[in-house]
Amino acid sequence: MQVMREYKKVKNSKVLINLPKEMEGKKVEVIILPFDTIKEKLLLNKLLLNGPTFGAAEIKSMRDVRTWMNKWKVKQF
Repeated sequence: MQVMREYKKVKNSKVLINLPKEMEGKKVEVIILPFDTIKEKLLLNKLLLNGPTFGAAEIKSMRDVRTWMNKWKVKQF
């Protein structure tokens, strides 16, 4: 099943949606929901605030790996 999600702005009480050619001639379900930007921002903030964090040791380890990888020399073919 192919699913699409797009955020569109209503203009003159209309919404234009471009569908892929694979959907040509098929029956589709269209659901229109108002987009609540405040709710979306709160959800994103909650996701970011509860996301993983790195301590000083992890950050140093990542920098050490980056420094080590930057020393690699790639030979041209």
